[in-house]
Amino acid sequence: MTSPYLHRQLSNGVDYYYVLTASNRIGESPPSVEIQAMPGTPAKAASPPGVPKEFTAVSGDQSVKLNWRANPLLSYRLYWSTTPGTGVSGIHIDGVIPPFVHQSLTNGPRYNYVLSASNSSGENLPTGEVTAVPEGPTTVPEPPRGVIALAGDQAVTLRWDPVPHADYYNVYWSQTSDAGITGTQIANVRSPYGHLNLSNDTG
Repeated sequence: MTSPYLHRQLSNGVDYYYVLTASNRIGESPPSVEIQAMPGTPAKAASPPGVPKEFTAVSGDQSVKLNWRANPLLSYRLYWSTTPGTGVSGIHIDGVIPPFVHQSLTNGPRYNYVLSASNSSGENLPTGEVTAVPEGPTTVPEPPRGVIALAGDQAVTLRWDPVPHADYYNVYWSQTSDAGITGTQIANVRSPYGHLNLSNDTG
């Protein structure tokens, strides 16, 4: 599970007690301090929530990353358009949570966004408009770093660190040292990549 986690289908008016642990491949941590909660029918909010705070937009490659200071008790609706000033007349996306990445956009045009929050009493007024222009890379990517080769039975597994603005990677291989990119190319691969059907005990 990840945070936040919603424990559903409980009985109202009953105390529930929780502890939390963290795990990795080595094992599980000691538990956290115990916490308690009693589910119940939430009271209707007296009024719609306030306008979301700290709403920002950051350009990416064919994407825009939107962030704001969120309240887990509220739901959020994002409105967007390529026409400035469209506001809540734009296309809307319900149930967004921060940080939200608006993907599959076209690099170059300016995208305009407003955000609103809702509770049981309704939807509030939207934020002011924020804008961003998706942009692709302007230079070729840096060389991959952290490249390692793990030998297996008739196979070699290659791993490397992600390279910013790289769409895909090309592997060049040879049985001769220093062949570089004059070796045999395997195009459009991702890490980890398994080079299979090799001869054992061959350099």
